[in-house]
Amino acid sequence: MLLAFLMGCTSGTRTGQLTSSSTNPRIEYKHGSKIVVRYNAQQNKTFFSQDDIKISPDINIGSQKVNGTHAFEINSTAESLGTNSPPKKLTPTLLHDTPTKTGWQYPRPAKFAMFADGQPFELLCIVRTTYDSGKESEADNTQCLMSPSLLKDDPSDVDYYEALFMDISLDKFVVLGNATTVQVHIGAATFELPKETILAFRDFAEAMAGK
Repeated sequence: MLLAFLMGCTSGTRTGQLTSSSTNPRIEYKHGSKIVVRYNAQQNKTFFSQDDIKISPDINIGSQKVNGTHAFEINSTAESLGTNSPPKKLTPTLLHDTPTKTGWQYPRPAKFAMFADGQPFELLCIVRTTYDSGKESEADNTQCLMSPSLLKDDPSDVDYYEALFMDISLDKFVVLGNATTVQVHIGAATFELPKETILAFRDFAEAMAGK
């Protein structure tokens, strides 16, 4: 279910890291995500990807902590025309891994929201077997689709997984990356993104903007 880029030509990679400076003081975080920027001359497009953001937050429903082990992986992709124009939107994938099918999992359909310092970004995620990132919703040019159920690629795999696929405008992603706190809501369940993850978003936004 992971999205991948296999484009060639000119490429550059870096491991995400923000450092402090006197003009723009920031705490240094080595969040470990990998950002890849590749230009394809034949298509005259620049492709961006960020992966390896892995978190295991405490999930709460109301005041109650959800039982079990739950891990998430966030991967994002985007593309733009030429080498100087930032993408208008990107496609993050939120993978959820869990060792059991009886514990908490994504509700279907799912109301999904991220609150960046209280500012909401909300989507309704629906089940669909295929994902067309080129199709835009009538609401605000965003959409969210989800895998039909918990899956295993191989019966011997330890964990089941499921995925949310969404489109987010670059402007909204910048808001997430610049936030102090980001709270995620999936149905009635909530959890907070670690500060390292928020800064990883900021790094990716800056890479897409060419900063």
